[in-house]
Amino acid sequence: PDSKVEATKCVVPLAALWSPGKDLPSMPVVPYEPVQCRCGAMLNPFARVDFPSKLWICPFCHMRNHFPPHYASISETNL
Repeated sequence: PDSKVEATKCVVPLAALWSPGKDLPSMPVVPYEPVQCRCGAMLNPFARVDFPSKLWICPFCHMRNHFPPHYASISETNL
């Protein structure tokens, strides 16, 4: 909108439903702690992974993080 009047006429409905603690029966549970970036974000499907050097790049701060030792056998075919 170009003016305050036009902005008041625009109605954009916005809603969000967030249930961080909700159990989902179809969600697999892993037997280890999540991998965390130094910025506080967790390793997630949007992170870029460099398999040869065993690094992942945080999608939020773009920091390069090493995988913990128990990820030593990670590869493109073995996630």
